[in-house]
Amino acid sequence: MLEGQKKWRQQQAQLGLLPNMEGISRWRKQNPEAYANNQKSAAGAMKNWQLAHPEEVKEHNQKLVERAKLWREANPEIWATNLALFVQTPRHRKDGGIHSKAERWLKKNLLTWPSAQISCENTRKQVDFVSPDHKVMIEVDGGYHFFPIAKGRKKTAEERLAYAQERDKILNDEVTRRGDVCLIRLSARCFRTSDGRMKKDWLDWLTQMLLSSQPGVWCCGELYESVPWASEGCTILRSPIQSTTSSSQAA
Repeated sequence: MLEGQKKWRQQQAQLGLLPNMEGISRWRKQNPEAYANNQKSAAGAMKNWQLAHPEEVKEHNQKLVERAKLWREANPEIWATNLALFVQTPRHRKDGGIHSKAERWLKKNLLTWPSAQISCENTRKQVDFVSPDHKVMIEVDGGYHFFPIAKGRKKTAEERLAYAQERDKILNDEVTRRGDVCLIRLSARCFRTSDGRMKKDWLDWLTQMLLSSQPGVWCCGELYESVPWASEGCTILRSPIQSTTSSSQAA
């Protein structure tokens, strides 16, 4: 159960609006076989009722939707917290947490590495693909890393852009600080928009880079020239067949 839901249920139980969940949980642990039998019987009864009363099922589901909507409107902060935790839980995310077409294509065709939380001084940063030894990291940066794109109500498009770029810099700084890590940033333009397939020239370059990775922050695509940290410890590649356009890695 999500933390926000747990607190809400505890509050409701204290007010007498819900049964004592701690007592129920204790009984379940002490009587696993009886609990399993109860669950099986309840599931069978529910299935029979649904088959026999389709119209009532439809009405019941509609009431649940309306109640959920009212609860969300009355508890916006808890809802936002629960939603964020829901999205971050791998079993609730498509392809184990892979969101964009580009990430899904890489996962299916090139990389088997999972995502991981990387410690960065006073915070942690989620990275799309991380090698088992944490020496090679790959980030796929979508449009919101470069342009103000509105999403949700908590942040304006400009605030969201600034936040994303600030988080990107935190990871870059950590990689530079460690000195023996290779971070490869791939802009969305390294991939076809239709199906997320990586463009051949970038794919050839990435394959070679993975075979003989070099420490540092490598940014693929001219979009990185527009970010605030463009001149701070990173190497920007315009094209795999051209020389780097910006290099400011510490000696």
